[in-house]
Amino acid sequence: MKATVNTAAGVVEWKDWPTPEPGPGQVRVRTACCGICATDLEMIAGWPRTGFPVVPGHEWSGVVEALGPGVDRALLGAPCVAENVLADGSEVGFEHPGGYGEYIVTEARNVRVLPAGFDLAAAALIEPLAVCVHGLKRLSLGECRSAVVIGDGPIGLLLLPLLKAARVERVCCIGGRPSRLALARGLGAD
Repeated sequence: MKATVNTAAGVVEWKDWPTPEPGPGQVRVRTACCGICATDLEMIAGWPRTGFPVVPGHEWSGVVEALGPGVDRALLGAPCVAENVLADGSEVGFEHPGGYGEYIVTEARNVRVLPAGFDLAAAALIEPLAVCVHGLKRLSLGECRSAVVIGDGPIGLLLLPLLKAARVERVCCIGGRPSRLALARGLGAD
């Protein structure tokens, strides 16, 4: 397969990479779309968590193309996203090749099948959306009437309509990009 590979600090290359084969309880997914997260940029710049070479990409969507032993055949051909944290605590897109490659392997139990016709480009935003939903659950908003979102990146922008849906009356967004702040206002920022 082909993959965008982080080969050294600050270096990415379009390279041949071994096509992964799913093992027991795993699936191989053909990547449809993959977002570029700020975390990916940190990885590419060089950090201690992953070595080189590495295939980044944890904000992905795709279609299940191959099944390992013991996996329900109903998953074959399914459009999907998946939880990236594997049973051993490692993650797809970090310790395991991610969505910057044509294929990824992940645990079948982590796969979330998408409805027929779901836009796979939009589906790549499900991972950052899940970060927002998890954060809101941890906040326990209760009777919160106002909130400040610091950051006008994708997670901050996705958080705005969620806060409004949670009946937070006044939401302020702090950011440094006028175009993003205009988008924030359209998404519910006061």
